[in-house]
Amino acid sequence: MVVVCCVLTLGCGGHRSSGPTDRSGGAKQTSQPEQRRAHEADNLAYLEIARASGTLRTNAAAAALGRAPRIANLPAIAAATQTVLQLQPRDSGLITARKRMRAALDAALAARGDRRSQRAAAIDALKATDGINRQLETYAARHPDVQTLVPD
Repeated sequence: MVVVCCVLTLGCGGHRSSGPTDRSGGAKQTSQPEQRRAHEADNLAYLEIARASGTLRTNAAAAALGRAPRIANLPAIAAATQTVLQLQPRDSGLITARKRMRAALDAALAARGDRRSQRAAAIDALKATDGINRQLETYAARHPDVQTLVPD
């Protein structure tokens, strides 16, 4: 449910071409099937990065607020890390979002176990996912069809 809310809040942003170029600096022509595969890879990356962001935010929130001694459900965060590692987006914004998501997940998993360190890591996780979610909003604005992939 949190992931759906996270994904549904995604909205507007800019556009920057991430397509391949030929040696003369112009856009390289790609076949329809190749474009379709790239678009599918990007849409999958968008959804999985959003899901990972929701997982991290859900499990970091209580620790960030000081209501829990540590970030919760580390196995779910570790699983999200593995999923993010397998993604192969082609869109430059999603490539950056994937890198940032992986770094945020890794930092949450690597945080020392004391309450102060856990709270600091949780706050950092929320800040990082705020930025990642903005990148996802930018992608969604350029590709409104991703909204059809999100269940109501």
